[in-house]
Amino acid sequence: MELNEQSLEQILTRQREEHERHLNKVSQNFQRQMNEGLQENRRHVGVLVEDLEHKIQLIAEGHEALRKEMQEEFAAVRTENEATRKEMREEFAAVRIENEATRKETQEEFAAVHTENEATRKEMRIGFAGVRTENEAIRLELEMMRSELSIIRRDLKEKVGRDEFSVLEARIAKLELSLRRTNS
Repeated sequence: MELNEQSLEQILTRQREEHERHLNKVSQNFQRQMNEGLQENRRHVGVLVEDLEHKIQLIAEGHEALRKEMQEEFAAVRTENEATRKEMREEFAAVRIENEATRKETQEEFAAVHTENEATRKEMRIGFAGVRTENEAIRLELEMMRSELSIIRRDLKEKVGRDEFSVLEARIAKLELSLRRTNS
């Protein structure tokens, strides 16, 4: 076999063609394997994504359930807080009313006691004035008795007759009568 240019060209062309066919085959195999691998990876990633999406959905649902539960709890706490506040306001109002009633009652009792004290003072002043008047009357009566007794003593020192004795006796009886009135 002679190698000439033409035959060399044919050999190289054939080899190139074979080499291109081989490269095409390798490339197709590689492309097919890559496609299969990519498809497998896509399926695997798809499964992973679906699983991840499912888990994220579960987390979101759990989060939403927790949010709703917290809102319900906050609403219940607010309602309870408002009820407690209302109850406390009512209790404070009742205490204020009771306190005001007690204050008014105490003021009325103090006013009544003050009025009673004033009435008692007035009665005592009137009573003391009466006692002073009686004491003054007794003092005057005693003065009168002293003067009568003084007259009787003087008259007794002198000799008295029956007429004078009767007058003295009448004066003593008058003094005794006035003394009895004073004692009773």
